[in-house]
Amino acid sequence: MFDIDEPGLAKARERFGEPADFVHAGGENMPLPDESLDLVVFNHIYEHVVDPDAVIAEIHRVLKPRRGCPTTRGRNTCRSTD
Repeated sequence: MFDIDEPGLAKARERFGEPADFVHAGGENMPLPDESLDLVVFNHIYEHVVDPDAVIAEIHRVLKPRRGCPTTRGRNTCRSTD
């Protein structure tokens, strides 16, 4: 898991321990080799990043060919036109 929130990562490490790696890094510069992941979960983050295009490009870089990236957006990113 990558996050820029070090206190949040510390809490995640404390809660979940060894089953996962928690790394202090931004989404626009993941410390991973090209085409190294089968899946990237991008959950309620898009609306918070400074350069969304850079994050999406980085996701494409680290994903293996023809793999997935499920995304969700925060509730404030879609507004009704009613």
